Amino acid sequence: MTTAAAIVPAAGRGLRMGEGPAKQYRLLRGRPVFWHTLARLQASPRIGRIIAAIHGDDEERFGRIASDPLLDKLQAPVIGGSTRSESVRAGLEAVADEGLVLVHDAVRPWVSTDAGRPDDRGEAPGAVRGKGGLGVCAAERPFRSAFSC
Repeated sequence: MTTAAAIVPAAGRGLRMGEGPAKQYRLLRGRPVFWHTLARLQASPRIGRIIAAIHGDDEERFGRIASDPLLDKLQAPVIGGSTRSESVRAGLEAVADEGLVLVHDAVRPWVSTDAGRPDDRGEAPGAVRGKGGLGVCAAERPFRSAFSC
């Protein structure tokens, strides 16, 4: 089975949320939203590894999430940039050897556990073929219950 790497941009500060931690670290059912997103990606047999692009100030906070033994596909994080595109770029540099990459925001825990599934030709619907055959699949619609990226 072909697997994809998942890049999870999570360097945002969530300023529109007001006081308190960034959105990805706010609690949902007793755990950070970020953990729920990672757990869903972890559950997908089509995701081989997960790379989070975090803010440099969040290494300790992320470390608490990453210490969960259930998240064994989670790799060492990369430091994201001041924009989402810079964070995705940092993640892409970390997975340059992958053939298929899924990009999914940390604050969107509704990702399907079938994420990363290629079609009959080995392509992922919604993917963009880049240099070197890299396919990038953006799977970020929060209320989409199932997708085949």
